[in-house]
Amino acid sequence: MNQSPRFGEHLNFAHLLFEQGKDLVFIETKLKEKNIEEGDLEEILKQIKRLIHIHRNKRGTQLILLGVVLLGIGFISSILLHLNGSTALDFPLYGLTATGIILLIVGLVYLFH
Repeated sequence: MNQSPRFGEHLNFAHLLFEQGKDLVFIETKLKEKNIEEGDLEEILKQIKRLIHIHRNKRGTQLILLGVVLLGIGFISSILLHLNGSTALDFPLYGLTATGIILLIVGLVYLFH
């Protein structure tokens, strides 16, 4: 695919907008304002979509790992408190475990959406 001489400049501009937290529609609008060629625009948007996908996968994986850790801590602390005869199981059983499940589900949404 033949790219215009200013393709790298436009790509860097799109990366800068992405790093600032702008969404894909905003980036596309700003690039269209610069009157770049349609082929270059498609290639830049494809690369930005790839970056968005990588970013969402990374965040989803982090949330899943954090959720699994909280589930594990909640489970183990519930077992240990129960073995010690404690009746104070509310926080580890309901607090940590529920938070872990929520983080796990949110992470899965990020990962598979």
